[in-house]
Amino acid sequence: MINIPGFRIASLDQLNQIKSNCQSSIEDYAAGSAITGLVPVPGLDIAADVGLMIKMFSSLRSRYSLDNVNSSDFSHYVALSGFANEVFAYVTKEGILKFLTKYGAKAIGKKTVTKYIPIIGQGIAAYTGFKLTKAMGEQYSNNCYNLCREILIN
Repeated sequence: MINIPGFRIASLDQLNQIKSNCQSSIEDYAAGSAITGLVPVPGLDIAADVGLMIKMFSSLRSRYSLDNVNSSDFSHYVALSGFANEVFAYVTKEGILKFLTKYGAKAIGKKTVTKYIPIIGQGIAAYTGFKLTKAMGEQYSNNCYNLCREILIN
């Protein structure tokens, strides 16, 4: 195991349990995004999604014991630097917007446009917000998991 100050996971079993527990949390955040998709107020859904994702990513990072760790802790470990960059690049509003642009630009457009079509459009916007937030949460959780796994096995 690589010695990273602030890292508190002791085994792969513990790491796998953390990943399993994170899934329900991701679905809770996705449900929050779905709810904002139901409200036909311009700009609310994107602003709320960014806030939800910042909170979700922060919560996931904390659960994976990466909240007291920063990317500079990995500068000596070339094998980990890619995983570390993925985890720590998206911890700000700008990072979340970059992440949304990279992974969800089409979905955001669909969610924003369709929510103004009465009832059906709001349902589509809610579903799109749920799926987008869930997919992004799972991607981020996988990035955290992979980084932690590499710390434990190296």
